[in-house]
Amino acid sequence: MAIAPEVPVRRLTLGDLESIIERALEEARARGATQAEAAVSQDSGLSVGVRLGEVETLEHQRDRSMGITVYFGHRKGSASTADFSPEAVRATVAKACSIARFTAEDACSGLANAELMARSPPDLELYHPWSLSAERAIEIAKSCEAAALGFDARINNSEGASVATHQGLHVYGNTHGFIGGYPTTSHTVSCVVLAGTGEDMQRDYWYSTSRDWQELEDAEAIGRESARRTLARVGASHLGDVRRKGALPADAELAAALGDADPATVAEIVSVLATLAARLRPARTGPVARQLRDGEQRSSGERPLR
Repeated sequence: MAIAPEVPVRRLTLGDLESIIERALEEARARGATQAEAAVSQDSGLSVGVRLGEVETLEHQRDRSMGITVYFGHRKGSASTADFSPEAVRATVAKACSIARFTAEDACSGLANAELMARSPPDLELYHPWSLSAERAIEIAKSCEAAALGFDARINNSEGASVATHQGLHVYGNTHGFIGGYPTTSHTVSCVVLAGTGEDMQRDYWYSTSRDWQELEDAEAIGRESARRTLARVGASHLGDVRRKGALPADAELAAALGDADPATVAEIVSVLATLAARLRPARTGPVARQLRDGEQRSSGERPLR
């Protein structure tokens, strides 16, 4: 498979995004807004998916946006754009101001008091970029799936393995004088395989996700674990069997929520939901926080600004 090289595009810096926010806030003031707040972000990423040893998906992602909310007293208007040119920023602010003038007043609208604004957001160490080429990502995904398929002869099909890496830069500012931003990264490797035949066909998955790519589990280990969890489901007659074999976490108490549903049905629902969760919004596999060198704790999934 020939892979076209990604077209290089200059990434905007933190200073660039702060300048965009400053221009937007100045325009809002000039148009009579009593308060305003704006957020700007840019995100980029690479994701690949392989199935049965063949590349199924290869995606390069690049997004950016600016959103502004203006307040005229207790009337509020918001607008957004993906165009960062001065003309587009002015037009977006004008649209937000126009909307605000036609909205009803809401006593709860407005910024929090200035004294409540954060002044020194902590560095949560959320940025660990991975210089990953599409070719290398494909190699990792293939090795992950191959390890799963080679784990046991009963693993007879695959829904694929995927590798993804994303990074972003987010900046927020308001008319209280606050402006600040932070970079982020997120990296994931996952695998979903199947085993069994007929009515006893089962699937399960495993994955690893981290802000720091060096903290990801080994790709082949992820593949083997997805296979082990799938095999634990084969032949299970009730939810207890599935949990005892290690295919469900101990806190997956769906039986009570589903009432008198057949246990096999419950296990299948858990499997489908888990697969969707792994693909759409994978949870962290490691501890929520790890120890920093200076003894403080930082969350691997939090943000310093909201």
